[in-house]
Amino acid sequence: MSRLLVVLLLSVAGCWAKRNGTDTIDFCAEYADCMGRANQKSAECLADNATAAASSGKEFCEGALELHKALQALYDEKNEHVEICVRERMPEAANLSHRKLEKCRTAMRKVKRDMAEKRQKRKEKREKKEKPKSCAREAKRMRWQCAKIAKCCSVVKDCNVKSSEHDQIAEKKKELKQLYSTCNVGEKKKLNRKNEKQGGEENKEKKAKDEKPHKKQQKEQKKKNKEEENLSAAKEQKQAALDNTKIVKELPPAKV
Repeated sequence: MSRLLVVLLLSVAGCWAKRNGTDTIDFCAEYADCMGRANQKSAECLADNATAAASSGKEFCEGALELHKALQALYDEKNEHVEICVRERMPEAANLSHRKLEKCRTAMRKVKRDMAEKRQKRKEKREKKEKPKSCAREAKRMRWQCAKIAKCCSVVKDCNVKSSEHDQIAEKKKELKQLYSTCNVGEKKKLNRKNEKQGGEENKEKKAKDEKPHKKQQKEQKKKNKEEENLSAAKEQKQAALDNTKIVKELPPAKV
């Protein structure tokens, strides 16, 4: 009886290990597929950005687009390397504990559900033009979902070790930052000159507006002063006439 129980337990353990191993491989395969979709989306975003930059007619920082392309190419190369490595080494992935396995299954279902909902939204808004910024956000969100699945596949960490692409990516990022810093200095100078010019024009307009009511007030005051002068002159004439009449009355009558 005890021997039969041992055989039964070994069989159950073997089935569990086999099922666990199959699930682990599924997680690794799903991660590789996820990375493939994210890489494709990033390439689409870069193409959209290049098209938008060419058709907009706006001035861009010289050399920035080329650096972006080079940086994206390095990212694609790195991600492709990780994807291939994971596919090749997925049989080596470590088995997961029961608790970890359940967490990974839940995460997998959520990722697939989110992707299905996103596809439906894109289908509903297909006629609307997707902006480059929203495209970049979507690519970033896809990589974030891939990172969730990566926790369920142990070989991802081994495949994602520091390589030559990491150093090249860091160098390109540094170059891009310096380039934008230089361009921003020039843009700030242009903006300052523009603001100074606008400020000068605004000051002229303000001065002209301030002078208008001042001139009007001067005109009104001048008119008022004229009226007061006329009134004063009229009073003086009237007073002079009264004085003359009084003098005439006070004169003695003429002798005949």
